Amino acid sequence: MDRSTFFDLACENIEEKDLTENHQDVHATSSPKIQIRRGSDELHGNYTVFFTEPIWQMGEKRFFEMREILAQELWQFLLAAFEEKFEKEKTLLVAGLGNSKMTADALGAEVVERVEITRKMEENNSSFFSVCAVGVGVLGTTGIETFEHIDALCRYLHPSAVLAIDALSAKSQSRVGAAIQISSGGISPGGGVGNPQKNLSKETLGVPVISMGIPTVVRSSVMIREAMESLGISLTHKEKEGLSRDSFFMMPKESDLLLQRAALLLSSAIRRVCDFSY
Repeated sequence: MDRSTFFDLACENIEEKDLTENHQDVHATSSPKIQIRRGSDELHGNYTVFFTEPIWQMGEKRFFEMREILAQELWQFLLAAFEEKFEKEKTLLVAGLGNSKMTADALGAEVVERVEITRKMEENNSSFFSVCAVGVGVLGTTGIETFEHIDALCRYLHPSAVLAIDALSAKSQSRVGAAIQISSGGISPGGGVGNPQKNLSKETLGVPVISMGIPTVVRSSVMIREAMESLGISLTHKEKEGLSRDSFFMMPKESDLLLQRAALLLSSAIRRVCDFSY
């Protein structure tokens, strides 16, 4: 796939290739502001994308509704990963991907900071999962590729599954902070910014890998294209490619609030899954 036109949300890449038969829209929530899209492809495996209002604008009621929906969906992904064979105290390794020193890329690290750790803690043995977590950083600051880091931990800890959390890029500025994706096909760190590393997946790590993420950035070329289209100006394929090559990544002015609310939403959904079986 051409990385200049790749986006982290699975349904956006499907739309790029006009493979609409591979996904379905599901309106299964009580709120018209929460829409669900499910599907599958070779890259993401099975995936579910939730489209919401911007997370930083959610009221308390909507926030907790979204948490419950996410927790139930994540439970279903774990159930499928374990082939419906659950034993208590399975070890879940929560891996926070990305650069903790960059707001746009710090979602994984922020979620790890908020996840309740229960592995090796006897007083927390009521948790359904034995949870451990790590923020792996990025190659430029650690000298260690994300795969190398997670692979070494998997070899030592033998987790039952890896839950990888990462910030994503979006195809439209309207989806920044307003979409949440869960997928079973693993994740390619750096893929959304055109710098993919070795994929984290069941095939490469030997254990199921489920990824969760929220778009925090959008390409400047996307914003230019959307602005021109709103004025009735159509771009040729060649012009779109030229914009993509020269673009950079942008984030909303509410980026700090987006990061805090997104991390709280994902970490609280993870805790719900670990505390209860659905």
